[in-house]
Amino acid sequence: MQLRFIKIHRCGALLPLQPPVCPQCHTSNHMALDPRSERLANFRWICRRCGRGQTLFAGRCGACQWPGADNKNKLQNMDIEVHRAGRTFYAHTTVLLNIPHSQLDPFFNLPEWPAVAAAKFLGLPEVANRTLTDFAPSASGQQAAQDTGLSGADLDDLFRRQTSGELTPEQMVVEMQILRQRRQQEQQTASPAGLAQTITQRTGVPWPTWQNARQELLDAIIPKESGRPKELFDQTSLPSEVQIASRMGLSRLALVTDYPIITATYGYSRAEYSPQQQCRLNPFPPDRSHGGKFPIFVDEVQADALLLSLNPERVCVWLERNGFPPALPRL
Repeated sequence: MQLRFIKIHRCGALLPLQPPVCPQCHTSNHMALDPRSERLANFRWICRRCGRGQTLFAGRCGACQWPGADNKNKLQNMDIEVHRAGRTFYAHTTVLLNIPHSQLDPFFNLPEWPAVAAAKFLGLPEVANRTLTDFAPSASGQQAAQDTGLSGADLDDLFRRQTSGELTPEQMVVEMQILRQRRQQEQQTASPAGLAQTITQRTGVPWPTWQNARQELLDAIIPKESGRPKELFDQTSLPSEVQIASRMGLSRLALVTDYPIITATYGYSRAEYSPQQQCRLNPFPPDRSHGGKFPIFVDEVQADALLLSLNPERVCVWLERNGFPPALPRL
């Protein structure tokens, strides 16, 4: 019969449970496992030729030299477990929420992308009706080529005013130059570099602070970009619901029906779970088809999520009452 037991070590080694050599017959061909009870400590190896018995001993691990192990302790000894037992394989995973898709990779190449995220978070009019992908280098280049001149709507308005006699040809030329300069100024202000200056001027918060908060800002705006949130406080909401949320310090409540949640499994351990002094965290074998890189197994699901927004005035009051009055910029 096939044995259902294996030998494991805290370094990650895994070996089959093989019969030992009989001290009297000097062979292992006649050794059999006698499971006398449900406890491995009571199992014995029995030689079918001479009848001599031995207790089970997994032996010392030959795949590593465990730190601090010597002949007096058991850190170098392997353990015997059922192959399907939990101690034979502890998967190490991490849960990632709200991970941006690869379409935003060009956007993250921008040095000033935290400024765009901050502008979207603050709701500045310069970024209204524009997504993060619109600020990507390729999209920005096309947009710049289009915005160096006047739009079709601008030209239609100028020709309408000239036809109606409101503008003379000379005045129309002047208006075109003024309007072109205005559009170029608006484009410069709405660029990532211009937004970095705008948010520091309007808020009084230095640029390094916005850079340090870039990940939190991104987490707040990504669901609005791709999650298609549904506002739960709208014209159809009951006044009592809005009042309860206001008393709790909430200013916004939205439902996202396709919020991405990723579970990434990046390694495993044996015998123990905590990879400190008790065991070793092992990566999965490198994949030759991907240049020898260590694989990470990923499972992504789309779940429902509630997005809560705190009332900023209530937050400021709470900070003041706890001895941390914020230095707010003057309007």
